[in-house]
Amino acid sequence: MGVKKWNEFIKENNTSVDGVENNEDEQKMYKIEITNATNKTVKTFLVKTDAEKEKKSLIKRFNLTRQKGFWGNSKTGTELSTNY
Repeated sequence: MGVKKWNEFIKENNTSVDGVENNEDEQKMYKIEITNATNKTVKTFLVKTDAEKEKKSLIKRFNLTRQKGFWGNSKTGTELSTNY
């Protein structure tokens, strides 16, 4: 069986190779996590532009500045982080 036929066989049967499932339908989820002293909120988006818009609005609303590796406000203890 050639490589091309093998790849077609895997796609048609949705089988796994080396224990890894073949999930082409799985989409990347963009997550924004906002944490303050009282609670933690996670928002999930399918489109990166929507996530960017929400991130910008949260930065304005909570007066966040860029810290080392995340957005934060040291006066209120609010932190914003993303997975992208």
